[in-house]
Amino acid sequence: MAIDNIGIALLLTLVAGMATCIGGCIVFFTKSTRSPDRFLGVCLAFSSGIMIYISFTEIFRKAQQALGGDTFKAFLLTNVGFFGGIAIMALIGAVLPEKKAPSSHIMMAGIYAVAATTIHNFPEGLATFMAVLEGGEAAPVTFFALAIHNIPEGFAVAMPIAYATGKKMKGFASSLLSGIAEPIGALLGWFFLKPIMTEAVSGMIFAATSGIMVYLCFNELIPLSLRYCGKKLSVICITLGFLVIASSLILLSL
Repeated sequence: MAIDNIGIALLLTLVAGMATCIGGCIVFFTKSTRSPDRFLGVCLAFSSGIMIYISFTEIFRKAQQALGGDTFKAFLLTNVGFFGGIAIMALIGAVLPEKKAPSSHIMMAGIYAVAATTIHNFPEGLATFMAVLEGGEAAPVTFFALAIHNIPEGFAVAMPIAYATGKKMKGFASSLLSGIAEPIGALLGWFFLKPIMTEAVSGMIFAATSGIMVYLCFNELIPLSLRYCGKKLSVICITLGFLVIASSLILLSL
């Protein structure tokens, strides 16, 4: 593990996290903040495609390699970490306030979105930080995927807050708060895990992160995309997300 790359890893984690602000900025260019629209659904579906593909093809594979490679034990441990990540997010969802219907309870929905996104950005930040620190082909792909999916994520956070308060700047501020959780998560994770950091610990973190990302897609992003842009367009955008990451992997392998 190259210690002298810590500064670069932290900088890229910050950049990936601040991509939420790009999404948050979109609220300034919308004609109205009266309700989420098809554009939000398209962004969420595209984001889901990116996250699902990167989770199963890169992060899961990286975790298995760190845990022992092509062995039954490594595959078993990777799955334990993967489903552990899903369990973590399920528990978080259980303790967070229940989402309410839009319009009359849009502020609660916005607060839920900010809370959920901020919480899950902590392990995402650590995943980005560790991927860059470890190096290899997974580093740029992980950074790219997380940065790209943070853009619609920022919009998804900013939109309900802007709608509920009638102030677009507050919506943007919520996306900033969510994004800053990634470098903070990287720093806290590195500080507490550094003394015990091994290939096995690294592998389990990647496996859990893979589960977290997949859970978020199927529990939050895809259902919302179906609501806002319909089944047909959601499937198209999810597939485009797959294609973007697949293309990047092909280019990296040349």
